Amino acid sequence: MKDASLVHQNALRRPASLNWSQWYLSILKGAVGLLLILLITLLWLLRQNDIDEQRSTLIADVLWLEQSVRFHLEGNSEQLRQLVLDLTRAKDRDALFILRARHILKNNSELLQLLWLDTAAAAVHGMPTKSLPRHGKDASGQDPVNRSIELAQLGKPSYSDAYWVDDAAQFEVYVPIFDESEHRGTLLAVYSLDGLLTQHVPWWFAKKYQVRIIDGNGKTLASKSNIDAAPTTISYPVIFDPPGYGMVLQVTAYRGADNLAQTLIAALIVILAAAVFWSLWAVRGLIQRRLYAEQALRSEYAFRKAMEDSLMVGMRARDMEGRVSYVNPAFLQMVGFSADELIGLAPPMPYWAPEEMERTLQLHNEVLEGKAPHEGFEIRLMRKNGSRFDALVYEA
Repeated sequence: MKDASLVHQNALRRPASLNWSQWYLSILKGAVGLLLILLITLLWLLRQNDIDEQRSTLIADVLWLEQSVRFHLEGNSEQLRQLVLDLTRAKDRDALFILRARHILKNNSELLQLLWLDTAAAAVHGMPTKSLPRHGKDASGQDPVNRSIELAQLGKPSYSDAYWVDDAAQFEVYVPIFDESEHRGTLLAVYSLDGLLTQHVPWWFAKKYQVRIIDGNGKTLASKSNIDAAPTTISYPVIFDPPGYGMVLQVTAYRGADNLAQTLIAALIVILAAAVFWSLWAVRGLIQRRLYAEQALRSEYAFRKAMEDSLMVGMRARDMEGRVSYVNPAFLQMVGFSADELIGLAPPMPYWAPEEMERTLQLHNEVLEGKAPHEGFEIRLMRKNGSRFDALVYEA
């Protein structure tokens, strides 16, 4: 019984297969976790690469837009300078101004008004009206007379700061008129900032970016954007000069479909990884329960076998055809045969004594027919070495 107890205790110990299973599942979980980290890192690197490429493209596009607008403003200033030269040489200055002003305003829809001012800053002619765009001091704190005097001293075009008229931001450009070095007046052109963006920001540019003109305080003066798209944090400001005065042309990239696709892919990867982790955890639980059940079965079998092996009584089992299916060590010790020599054999058995063969076979048939005596029967058997011994047999 002591040996049986030791066998039972050893069988209850943690099986090596359970340790191996947990180690294997830990390796799998570590591999999945590492794969998840690598995929997220790859997506992050791709995202950063896309951001860098988008920023580089954005900067190039912003510089192109700024250059395009600046060239246009400088080109308009050259047209106004040419008009000034023509006015100083023309005989019918009024007709020339009206004709050229109409042409300039028609070809530049961002220009709201073109005025011819005298040295006292009074309107001589104007298109479409002669009324000044504003009265009193301008954004620089000067009135139009002082502005004309300043231009006469500088001898070159000058721009004003942006100001608001009817909820729309605009600015002015002043071009002095000189006749033989004598100041004769000023040409004043009024620009609409909204009109400037409308005319000179192409559709493909507005589809990709949000364009804003902001003042030195960060207030938006004009903008052009696609209201259906969401802007990103990728933006690039560039100084808007002319007209200057701290105005900035700021362009912000829209969130593209590729960014949304990458975000969706990353979310799906995280979800799939979580599902794999959950599956591994569930499989781990199932394997543990199965291994513990198998271990309990092995423990029970080991205990029963230990009990059987410790018996001093021989035990033998036969199938319905009389073939030997099981023998315990005590029985093997009695007859002197090994289990491999007996299991699977059909009558007559090698341990039947020849002189008792007929009676033994008769008892065997009665047992198979269910007629074995309940009190058992005595019979003579033969060991492998030929020696005989008497045994009391109980069949059930």
